[in-house]
Amino acid sequence: MERVTLPRMDGGRGIASLTELQASQIHGLRVYFRDTKAESPLHRAVVAADKFTPLQLSVPILDVPGEPVGARMETWTQKALHGRYPNEISQDNVDKAASLAWLTEGSLFPETEWFMIAIQDQVVPTKNYRRYIIKDGTVDDRCRRCGVASETIQHVISGCPALAPVEYKHRHDQVAKIIHQELGVKYGLLKDKVPYYQYAPASVLQGNDQT
Repeated sequence: MERVTLPRMDGGRGIASLTELQASQIHGLRVYFRDTKAESPLHRAVVAADKFTPLQLSVPILDVPGEPVGARMETWTQKALHGRYPNEISQDNVDKAASLAWLTEGSLFPETEWFMIAIQDQVVPTKNYRRYIIKDGTVDDRCRRCGVASETIQHVISGCPALAPVEYKHRHDQVAKIIHQELGVKYGLLKDKVPYYQYAPASVLQGNDQT
């Protein structure tokens, strides 16, 4: 839940927290009444009498609006399962800004974005998840494709020998098509740019200067 309201630049979804907005409004009103009570008899009377509203103006406490982002971030990183992703992107050898560009740009459909986040949080019902997280003892956690390794997110994405010659190669080729077309456009070898799934790379691209 912490990830839902964290800023996108930190790996969250950037959705406003109603609880935090409420706390911020209460804090702002308390500060207003207490700052003006010295000059306004009406505000002074309200502050002295208020024991019934959420503001609780007569209670002399120092309040802080909402839960700070740092506290929510720390709670997220300390989670045994969901905390793996924020810890990984915080490593010194990881470009955090580039890794989270897909979130900050906001170019994906909400459903696609949420599905990718579910994969990163490792809450997709793989056989390993069902056996060890949900505690379903009737599930054999071996991969349903290769039948050898445990079916984890990491195994499905990049470690299954049964998927390597087909799905992994297709994924590689799709990325390579994007790079190929971008290079062609950059150096004037291609005039028009099409969606990557419609692009069919030519074996050789040749420009007017015979490059």
